[in-house]
Amino acid sequence: MDEVARLIARLKDRDEDVRRRAAAALGRIGDAGAVPALCAALQGGDWDVRWEAAAALGEIGDAGAVPALCVALKDE
Repeated sequence: MDEVARLIARLKDRDEDVRRRAAAALGRIGDAGAVPALCAALQGGDWDVRWEAAAALGEIGDAGAVPALCVALKDE
């Protein structure tokens, strides 16, 4: 399993800090293959993880993430 796949798997970890750090790392790596998993992380309940997922999507810069980001912006 490559590093991106391991980090994507960590986005589902029980520990909020693990999920948050995984999202941040995926943003630094910048692999567009992580976009679907990061978009899914935007729907989670933890705001810190959601924030890091949104930031990671911004770093990756894939236009396919825009709809998920727009939905997340409207979620209070």
